[in-house]
Amino acid sequence: MAGDVALLEHLDAALTSPSLINLNRPRIEALRADLGDGSVPALFAHPPARLQWRLRLETDVELETALGLQPGAWEHSGDGVVFVVGVRDWLGAHELRRVTLDPRRTAADRAWRPLSVDLSPWRGRTIRLTLRTEAGERGDAGWDWAVWRAPTLRRSGGGG
Repeated sequence: MAGDVALLEHLDAALTSPSLINLNRPRIEALRADLGDGSVPALFAHPPARLQWRLRLETDVELETALGLQPGAWEHSGDGVVFVVGVRDWLGAHELRRVTLDPRRTAADRAWRPLSVDLSPWRGRTIRLTLRTEAGERGDAGWDWAVWRAPTLRRSGGGG
């Protein structure tokens, strides 16, 4: 990996569920989101949603992003959103992070929640990096306007 890789620039290469082609109500799309600190590139992923990128990790890499719900959803019904980062390799699926945000009940969740995930254990391997959103604990996906802020792969640590 020569430099940073902005995953939003490679959205067309991702395996998505549901499909990206839904002109009436897109559940996955690149957009700009403002959670009170300015508009930034983001990935909208209304639960249930899953994106996977096939990657060959030649160096130590971290996924850097931030998680949030768009402000229009903060005061409405719903039970929050679960954000999941995972990796699938030849040994199977590995869940690396699981974070729940519920801005209706938790004021601190009304901002971006930074997230960094170390992918260096998979250096030298081909993986599928997965970003997934799920409805909260009651399974209520109403107003689950989930966004990942500019998910980016960055070189980390030593190792080439």
